[in-house]
Amino acid sequence: MQQRILVADVDTTFLKELKTFCNPTRIKIDHHSKGEELLTLIGIEDPKLVFLSLDLHDVNDFMIFDILKRCNDPGSPLIYILYSENSEDVLASVRKLKFTAEGYLKKPVSKSDLTGIIKKNLDPDSYLIPSDMITMKDILNDDDILDLSSEEDEDENGTEILGEDIFIEIKPDDANEGSDAGTNTEIKQILVDPVESIPNLSEPTVFGDSPFQVNDQNDLELISTDFKEEMKLREQEFEKEKKALMEEVGRIKERESMSDVEKKKLLRDIETSEVKLKELDSEKAQFGKKLETLSSDYEKRIEELHNKYKNKMKKFEDMLKQSLTEIEED
Repeated sequence: MQQRILVADVDTTFLKELKTFCNPTRIKIDHHSKGEELLTLIGIEDPKLVFLSLDLHDVNDFMIFDILKRCNDPGSPLIYILYSENSEDVLASVRKLKFTAEGYLKKPVSKSDLTGIIKKNLDPDSYLIPSDMITMKDILNDDDILDLSSEEDEDENGTEILGEDIFIEIKPDDANEGSDAGTNTEIKQILVDPVESIPNLSEPTVFGDSPFQVNDQNDLELISTDFKEEMKLREQEFEKEKKALMEEVGRIKERESMSDVEKKKLLRDIETSEVKLKELDSEKAQFGKKLETLSSDYEKRIEELHNKYKNKMKKFEDMLKQSLTEIEED
């Protein structure tokens, strides 16, 4: 099963460098030019590593906060932040967020840093660490290397001699042999044998009753015609099967494209629902604050009315007492 790595960057320099380290049969690397695409793909693609560049145009603190939050749970992908000299000011605010990344890499990313990340987080059969160039001097010793320009290895005619042990002296077995190169007496004797000495070869036996023997030219033409017709029928059947397979492939691609559209629509609905949920949470918090303020104001109002009623009752009681006193005096 292939593991996935997500890369979101403005250019493909880091992507090309990363691909040289990964085994394409075990690792699939997806490149994206927008940071918002990572928000939906992290939970769906289940990547092993995520590389997010701060040089993207749509990157902001809120988006990075959401991405880091999704990569903070156990079992979630590890995220590395890429930045350049132009985005170092953004990096300062990113480091102050509640959730932190696994690492922060300045572009261009050094080979040693990338090697360490690959070896730490991927299986040994999933990466291919490029080795340095090996020269012949790294393999051979100084004694094994020949000096081809030495004057001592040249003979009087100017011919270069690489070493004495590469020449083998060949001596003829018989000094009386002729000057014909590559021949000897036995070979010459075989070549001059008369033709009469070659034994006669027997003719192959012809079976008159063989069921596979064709004696008539018309039968041969009939077989050829039948074979051509059969081949033509086979070709027609092959074309029909090929056409049916192509139609099936077209239907599969159409269903696949429809499923991609449905998946994108579902992702958009999920994102819209998340945005609406955040808005509802904000409205709920604001309503709670208003309710708390109204409750506090209501209690103060009740207390004020109670005090006002008590004062009125006291005044009425005093006036009633005074009236009673005046009646008694009369």
